[in-house]
Amino acid sequence: MKKILVWVVSALLTLTCLIINPLAALANAPSPDIYASDPLEARGAWKGKGRFYAGYGCPATAGKKTLGMNNVGISGKEFITFERELIPGEYTATIDVCDYTNYPYTRVGQVGMTAGGVLLTPTSSTRPTPSSGQTVSWSFKYSVPADAPNLGSPIGFEINVPRGGKPVGNVAFDNLQIKTTELPSANLCENTAQKNLIVNGSFETPVVDLLGFEPSIEGWTVSEGDAIEIDSQIVSSPSEGAQFVELDGNQVSKIEQDIPTQAGKTYKLSFAFSPRPGTADNKLNVRWGDKVVAQLDESGETLTAPDWKVYSYEVKADGSTTRLSFDDLNEASDGFGTFLDAASVKLCQ
Repeated sequence: MKKILVWVVSALLTLTCLIINPLAALANAPSPDIYASDPLEARGAWKGKGRFYAGYGCPATAGKKTLGMNNVGISGKEFITFERELIPGEYTATIDVCDYTNYPYTRVGQVGMTAGGVLLTPTSSTRPTPSSGQTVSWSFKYSVPADAPNLGSPIGFEINVPRGGKPVGNVAFDNLQIKTTELPSANLCENTAQKNLIVNGSFETPVVDLLGFEPSIEGWTVSEGDAIEIDSQIVSSPSEGAQFVELDGNQVSKIEQDIPTQAGKTYKLSFAFSPRPGTADNKLNVRWGDKVVAQLDESGETLTAPDWKVYSYEVKADGSTTRLSFDDLNEASDGFGTFLDAASVKLCQ
């Protein structure tokens, strides 16, 4: 009852702003977002052979400290693993590097982004050599297609100083950032079949007067959480039709549907996502079979109405049925967050 009252008050306060339903913008080429980062303030999450030391070297470019290596002729590897999974897209990983020694050279070997603990091969990289006391930025670019075999693996970053008998010097690292953008629309199939293989993709059934909490609805089941929350256009503006779903209803949840597919065929998966206005924590995880398609994270703190964006991906089927799921299990379970609407799966032709 308390949640319903909050919704009603929120709706009444914002209805005057909802004269026009915002148009859904196709988010095939947004600006890069920071997907994972570490300021290298302390060894903390970094694992390896203990070669990192906090506070060494040059002035910090992020935070107050850097992490340095002061090995001489000794091999060492440090790596960090993030709680983010590899998804299709274009990635850029950057890290600041400083040489704070008088050695004539700095030897740092394998450096870059990892997935499942395996170093990824960049499409391009830039690694300028810093002079003594100088800080430079190293950059690595990666392209991960929709059918990459390691999708869903946790991403990370590795710094490896190889054994070689030469002094590595004193090298400090700082301000690691991994940014990603969605795959451009040119990678999506241009022609699709008319039929949407998802049942009740815009959540129009059952019809609710204001909002409703259901253990299951036509086409969809709840695999985690207690109910599917369906909201009407009286509560807020849908992306299409008259209703949409909020995944963090009574609590965070996961909904899924088994889609009829043909093994080896490619499909276009689309859906609309908006953060809940006035709510900071809005996460959406999308899985196609056992592969992670997308992990989205948006703040709605400054919004007074939904900011719908439509995301589209190419996905391939491995069998006659493929399970599609949407969840927000990695956000705060507070009853507020993650709007979903207009889900569709269509055969590429």
